[in-house]
Amino acid sequence: MPLFGNTFSPKKTPPRKSASLSNLHSLDRTTKEVELGLDYGLPSINIAGQSLKFENGQWITESGGTGSQKETQRLRKRNLQLEEENNLLRLKVDILLDMIDETLSERLWGLTEMFPDGLRTVAGVACDYSVCAAKKFYSFSRSALWIGTTSFMILVLPVVFETEKLQMEQQQQLQQRQILLGPSTGMSGPLPPLPGKA
Repeated sequence: MPLFGNTFSPKKTPPRKSASLSNLHSLDRTTKEVELGLDYGLPSINIAGQSLKFENGQWITESGGTGSQKETQRLRKRNLQLEEENNLLRLKVDILLDMIDETLSERLWGLTEMFPDGLRTVAGVACDYSVCAAKKFYSFSRSALWIGTTSFMILVLPVVFETEKLQMEQQQQLQQRQILLGPSTGMSGPLPPLPGKA
């Protein structure tokens, strides 16, 4: 037994009325061909009070007035001006990119052509001497640093090691004295000589 009643059985749809609600059946044959035929005609549009037709790939005004042609010519002139301005800006960008690619040394070398030959030769000689002097100063400072460090290692480090060794021996003697005689005797008086070192 079904849960919600009888088995599913859809109702039959009522038959349609034979008369259509459309009024197209009342039109004669020529009117039907004009309204519903394949000859659509040219597409047309109405924008801001101007009606335009699409013919041969272009929108043309139906009225054929000269106002829209003047507007079109004005827009074409403006378009050409903008294209020329765009080309000029592209040229400027290319020149700026070329200037960025140019290195500082190339710019300085190009500026040397402004000065007379005598001044350029004097500046070149001065630059060569300054480079040579810098190289010599660098080699001298390397040599002086080497001599100074080796002299310190040969002359000063042995003295430092001996003083460190002497201080270590004195500390050991002080520790031995404290162990043998007590903690209070380690702080007073000079150290007596060790029995083995006389």
